Amino acid sequence: MTHPHGLPGAIPGTVSLPDPWGNNLLERLSPSSNAEPTGLPTAVMSPHPVAAALAQEPTLPAPITPNATISFRDHPDYARLSARHADALGSRIIGWIKQIFRNDDIAGRVARAAVGAQRPVTTGRRIVVVGAGGGTGATTVAVALGHTLAGIRRAAVALVAAAGTDAMSWRLDVPQLAQSPDDACVGDYASQAALMTHSGHLAAIQPGWDAAALARGLGRFFAVTVIDAGQQPPSQLVAEAHCVVVVGSADAAGLIQVRSRMPSDDTSPRHIAALVPRDRSTTTTPYLAELRAASIPALQIPYDRHLAGGAALHLALMSERTQVGFGELASMAMMRSEV
Repeated sequence: MTHPHGLPGAIPGTVSLPDPWGNNLLERLSPSSNAEPTGLPTAVMSPHPVAAALAQEPTLPAPITPNATISFRDHPDYARLSARHADALGSRIIGWIKQIFRNDDIAGRVARAAVGAQRPVTTGRRIVVVGAGGGTGATTVAVALGHTLAGIRRAAVALVAAAGTDAMSWRLDVPQLAQSPDDACVGDYASQAALMTHSGHLAAIQPGWDAAALARGLGRFFAVTVIDAGQQPPSQLVAEAHCVVVVGSADAAGLIQVRSRMPSDDTSPRHIAALVPRDRSTTTTPYLAELRAASIPALQIPYDRHLAGGAALHLALMSERTQVGFGELASMAMMRSEV
């Protein structure tokens, strides 16, 4: 299956018993010289075997301290999942054959998505990605959106890891992201870029203390900045965003969580809902229809085996439908930021 043209992915012993009860039990188990029967010869009595074992000093386990050096990138499965294609080889061969007889609108969707994502901007656009719940895939969406925008626009895109986890570094296949020493970004582009961790056309960084100030400052140097804000984004960050992408799971619970993250009047022109299915069998059509009926712009990111692995993200290893889906999300995000 060939990749759609116009999107970036298209370019190719002995056990010692501890003493949990204290010394009182040991005194009761050990024979006492005052308790010897009268008239019997005095004998040296050996202690009770259990008491002897309990009398030993208990061996306390060493305290457990967090190991900051442990990372998913060190796991043997990381490389395998990073290189796993969304479709098995047999499915890809069938897809290549179907290309001959295709009559869908993939080419048109790609063209429209590319036009929207390439919209010129006069100031840095800040796109905030928020997770409606835990494990919805907000970091995945943020990184894939950054890759897509960088590929389509042929320009560097800034990423901000404001969710407080290492997930973005795993998705970018880079060491732990550096923390910004100055969220105001008062330097020039070269000095700012030198502080950031680079992965292709993406430059990523963690905020020092103020994610909103960092995103605002990066807007001086980058046309587009994508911020992974997690589930509890700072209110100032959301208020200053040109577009807010709310990511939820493609089910009834996810729908409720997404609705709760939207403005109370459901009329904010800056908000977009993105539903991510948890498995291949998930049907999102009714949930998309419900969101759109409430005047909430919404789209679905198709289930993708490459994305589901949780390792390094490569657009070329996504399925064609997923590439088109992120292209449409990028287009929608850039166009909503102009409203």
